[in-house]
Amino acid sequence: MMRIAEAEGKNLDEAKASISKPEINMLTALLHVSADLLRSTTTFIEGILLLGGGLTPDEQVFVDAICGIIIGASIYLASIYALYEWITAFWRWFTSLGNAIEVKCPECWAQIEIKPDKAGHGKAADAFIG
Repeated sequence: MMRIAEAEGKNLDEAKASISKPEINMLTALLHVSADLLRSTTTFIEGILLLGGGLTPDEQVFVDAICGIIIGASIYLASIYALYEWITAFWRWFTSLGNAIEVKCPECWAQIEIKPDKAGHGKAADAFIG
C-alpha cells in the first residue's frame, strides 16, 4: 500500500494513516488456511513419528494426544482472535451510527459530508416500510 501511494505521488504520512487491517472475511480466510496448514504439518510429523517404528504403543498414544492438543489449541486461539476482531468491527460500526459520513469524490477533488439531519432521520426507512 505504501508503494502504491508513493507511485501515485501521495504524502506517505497520510498513506500510513489510511492503511488498515484486512477485512473480517479475509481475516477468517487467512485464519482458516493457517489452521489447515498447522493441522496438516502436525499430522505429517505425527505420521513420520508413528511410522518410524521406534515408539511403544503408549508413546504412540501420547504423541497422538499431544498433536490433538496442539491442533485444538490453535483452533481455539484463532477463533478467539477472529471473534475479537469481529466484536471490535461491530462496535466501531455501532458507535458510528448517526455520525456524519465523509466521502471523497475523485472526479471533483472534493470531500463530501453527508449529515444525518440532511438525510431526514429515517425517511428512507419510511419509504421502504411504507
